[in-house]
Amino acid sequence: MNHFIKTTLFLSLIFLFASCKKDKSETDSTLNVETFSPEIIELPAVLTESSGAYYDNAIGEHLWTFNDGGNPTDLYKINISNGSLEQTKTLRDGTNKDWEAIATNENSFYIGDFGNNAGDRTNLLIYIISKNDLAASDTVDFEIIPFAYENQTDFTPSNDHNFDCEAMIHLDDKLFLFTKNRGNNQTHVYTLLDVPGAQIARLYDTLHVDGLITDATINSEKSMIALLGYTRDDGQYNPFIWLLYDYPDMDFLNGKRKRIELPIKEQTEGLTFKDSETLYFTCEEEMGEDAFLWSFDVGKWR
Repeated sequence: MNHFIKTTLFLSLIFLFASCKKDKSETDSTLNVETFSPEIIELPAVLTESSGAYYDNAIGEHLWTFNDGGNPTDLYKINISNGSLEQTKTLRDGTNKDWEAIATNENSFYIGDFGNNAGDRTNLLIYIISKNDLAASDTVDFEIIPFAYENQTDFTPSNDHNFDCEAMIHLDDKLFLFTKNRGNNQTHVYTLLDVPGAQIARLYDTLHVDGLITDATINSEKSMIALLGYTRDDGQYNPFIWLLYDYPDMDFLNGKRKRIELPIKEQTEGLTFKDSETLYFTCEEEMGEDAFLWSFDVGKWR
């Protein structure tokens, strides 16, 4: 699909907002497309399965991303202005069983190797990478957080389980994991400390999302969290975004919520805030289609 067709399709989208709780209900709305200007960048050919994303404007505008399971343990730095691959960083002696998400704090990157399609993994972990080490060398060392879910006792392979995970944010010295529930189309939220060492992921809450969550991100002001996901109908992807905002004291599950339906048929996998109200998301290369980066402003939709 060429750039013109993708742009035309995205400009024609209608966004539907819905709430999970009656006391937080929102009136369905239609976006005024005249105020919407998407930006579409084709990702480098090496990124066939971009699975997580982090926007970095320390020097210029860049996107850190990576491919998911079975690919090299490489982090790719992409120039957003032209889509070129600028740097490749490799984890020394790491593995990519199923990389799915990236989160950050001031000093570190956290890479979630916790994709769990069949629900049978007993080697879930998160890599911790120093930002200083990443800047200094093309091959970097790491620490790890091996973990298990506190309520998983059955590891029989299944297509109908609630222990896959592709989404993570960092907040207040904790990592929050949002599961991709194949069993009930909801997401469980688990917490881990952001320090190395074996841990048990504690169940924090459940969010009714009516779909499969594939990534999460929080803006720099900590005032909004976005969740990316999709449903599938007759083999087609139907992506959506949930916005969580206006929450008290970082209690992000007790604020306002809106769901945005995206009328594109892409496998959306990576999500990051560019600024307080601008999101980037990536899609995988699918059935001969190129992998793209999309950009849009959520500020007018709250």
